Amino acid sequence: LDYPYQNAAQPGLIKPDICAPGPGTESCHYQHVPGSGIPAYTSFGGTSSATPHVGGCLALLASACMARGTPIVPARIQEAIESSAQRVVGQTAPKENHFGAGRIDVFAAYNYGLSKGWW
Repeated sequence: LDYPYQNAAQPGLIKPDICAPGPGTESCHYQHVPGSGIPAYTSFGGTSSATPHVGGCLALLASACMARGTPIVPARIQEAIESSAQRVVGQTAPKENHFGAGRIDVFAAYNYGLSKGWW
């Protein structure tokens, strides 16, 4: 979507490409042992929690390709993710430097690729 860059005539790459859930993400507490008093789940945020959401989305879409017997084409996966992203509060353009294309929505990305026959 934003790859063309020719002799400074194009705006160049917009980053980030996508947003993912970050603040308030709940996950298993790595130090939890039953009876220890350490809770089983803990909250964390930032890129440390957003990155696994994106990685999981990529894995699910790659798995959909494998299940269908179609090639895993990174550009298709990126198009599906960015084209189906949900706008976030404050986002004013389809893709911008603060929010990328919006918040990742793996089910919408799957349906986007499915409608194109990619998986």
